[in-house]
Amino acid sequence: MLLDPEAGMEEWEQEVFAANLTIARQRCQNIADNTELTEVLNVTQKTKNPNRSGNYTFVCWFRSEVGGSTDANNDRP
Repeated sequence: MLLDPEAGMEEWEQEVFAANLTIARQRCQNIADNTELTEVLNVTQKTKNPNRSGNYTFVCWFRSEVGGSTDANNDRP
């Protein structure tokens, strides 16, 4: 979840492998949950054919807060 609406934003993407869109969304959300101040913008399917493991390639689209406020509640190590 983003905290400071005045902080700079950075958009980025990462590929994940999943059997379907629901699982891909869960994997993207897990990445966002483990990456400070990041939210999932979208998840799109990149490949039409599964790989040998039966998974497709999906692209997670993220937005992360960069910089931001320096007050005591937002200090980060």
